[in-house]
Parts: sequence; structure tokens; C-alpha cells
Amino acid sequence: MNRSFIYETFFHFMKHYFVETSAIINYLRGKQRIVDAINNLDGEITSSYICLAELYEGISRVRERDRAEHAVLQFFSGLSQVYGLDETIAKAFGELRAQLKQTGKVVEDIDLFIAATCLAANLTLITENQKHFQRIENLAIFPLKEKSSPGQTLLLHIRRSKREQKRTESFQHQK
Repeated sequence: MNRSFIYETFFHFMKHYFVETSAIINYLRGKQRIVDAINNLDGEITSSYICLAELYEGISRVRERDRAEHAVLQFFSGLSQVYGLDETIAKAFGELRAQLKQTGKVVEDIDLFIAATCLAANLTLITENQKHFQRIENLAIFPLKEKSSPGQTLLLHIRRSKREQKRTESFQHQK
């Protein structure tokens, strides 16, 4: 078996995580539970320029801007990948936004871009703001506030998505 095949097979089955802004902030603040959770993830850890933009908003509001910016950039330099906006993510965003509007659910655009990135790239979202993302079906979420394994979290989210789908179908049938 050649090495390339082995690497590609391993990479395909390796877990890929996306760390969003709330988790990054608390990681940088040194909240031990968050630091341990992120440092102990087994897989690729990624984020996006959308999260970086949100972090720059926070940097612009603190007194020690240089120190804060250095910490943020150091965190981002350790990531496996930083996602930008491309056609695949834009399409996922548009589909998500339309779907949510049809069901009367509201999610902020920044959170939708983050969710669209995760869905387009098959990433598990690492967040402390689960309520911002729980309305998005098929999004794998690893909430840092709960003590659970990624597998348990994914299973709980899929069950919740099925319940929401039944409610939506019932609501549409009543119209």
C-alpha cells in the first residue's frame, strides 16, 4: 500500500473541528475547561476569517490592543486551516438563510456564515453559544458548556433536528 493512500484514508476519517468566536475568546482568557477541551481534541482544528473579524471588533475595544491582537494571531497561526468565503460556503449560506426564513427562525448572518462553513466543509462546531446554532439542522455541534463527548453531542443534535423537522412538517401541514 502506498503512503499517499494511507495518508488520504487517515485524513478522510480524521475529525475536523471549527472553533468559533466564543470558544476562542474563553480559550485566550485562559478558562481552563475550554483550554483543556480544545487542546485535547483529536483532529484538525480550524476557524474562519469571519471569527477573526469578530475578534478584531473586540480588540478595537480593549486598552491593550497590541497584546490582544498578538494573542489572537498566535492562536490563529496554530490552526490547521482558516476558512475564507468561497462559492460553496456562499451557496450553503443562501440555502440555510432561505430555509430558516421559511420556518420563521432567525439566526444572525455571522452565525449563519459560520454554520455554512461547517456544513460545507463537514466540520464539527466548537462553541459556547449553542443557542445561536441549535436551530440549524444537520450541524454537528460540540458545546463546551456541557460535559459530553463529540459523539454524544452529535447524537443529541441529530435527535433534536429530527424533532424540529417533525414540528416544521406539522406546522406546514396546518397552513
